[in-house]
Amino acid sequence: FSYANQYTYFAYKFVFTNTSTLTPANYQVSITKPTGTNSDQLTYYYINSDGTQTTAGILTGNLETSGTITFYVVLAVKNTVSAMYNLKAMETSPQNIDISFGATSHFAVDSWATIASYSEAGTALTRYKVGDEKIIPIDGVNYTFVILGFNHDDLVGGGKAGITIGMKNLMNYTAKMNSTNTNVGSFHGSEMRNTTLATIRTQMPTDLQAYIKTVVKKTTAGGGTGTTPVYAIENSEETLFLFSRMEILNQTIAGYKDEGSTYEYYTSVVDGTTDAGRTKGKESSQATGSNWWLRSPHYARDTLFSVAESP
Repeated sequence: FSYANQYTYFAYKFVFTNTSTLTPANYQVSITKPTGTNSDQLTYYYINSDGTQTTAGILTGNLETSGTITFYVVLAVKNTVSAMYNLKAMETSPQNIDISFGATSHFAVDSWATIASYSEAGTALTRYKVGDEKIIPIDGVNYTFVILGFNHDDLVGGGKAGITIGMKNLMNYTAKMNSTNTNVGSFHGSEMRNTTLATIRTQMPTDLQAYIKTVVKKTTAGGGTGTTPVYAIENSEETLFLFSRMEILNQTIAGYKDEGSTYEYYTSVVDGTTDAGRTKGKESSQATGSNWWLRSPHYARDTLFSVAESP
């Protein structure tokens, strides 16, 4: 069909229907946009069954025992001689739309409102598990987040945060803890916390930001030297934060051992005490490991923060 003599639209409807061989579950449909000859002349839109549109090529739905997932792929071709010529030329260079269809977790497809309702009711464990993954766009780039644990972090004002999530991989760019080599002021006073992480939060989806809770994190105070080490612990109120050594590595060293407790993800899904368990790469190049910042200052050197090494 055409609209206002500007574009011609070709709509393709896809319906997946459950059968007795499929267990009721959430399913995710991934579509790979054509990249071959003349594909730059075309615009693709992906529309879920509820009418919501996505340009990422990821459509989600809940496939129950007798239900279906319906979605649409719309191809828009501008009504120009050049565009129509290129569309005609595609007959000799067919464009394939690759579709994959498979089960995924509730966490991957649930809205943040739904996730928050389970978290605040204390029933998240009945629907989600440690290690479940969800894609979160930050400043237009998709990053993989995982559930780190349940009822782990202390909420400001009392009680526990029902769910804590964190990045599975690393950001696609690097950042400094401070503009100079110092850990004086600890994590709470760092540029990483007050500038970099504060900016990242504003780049997250607004529906997620609405449900982020403030928790109390424990961190060694920083500013220590070889003759005057510092093991004292400071409490700070955080929304986005870096991990402490204890939360990853299960430390027994003075000071570090009091920086919280190890997340279940780093004991039951991966082992944070091993090279393999703490190796991370950038989201865009996961095969290449990189060292990544922790919030823990070195207790006896006032120029250093700790890092988790990716051999």
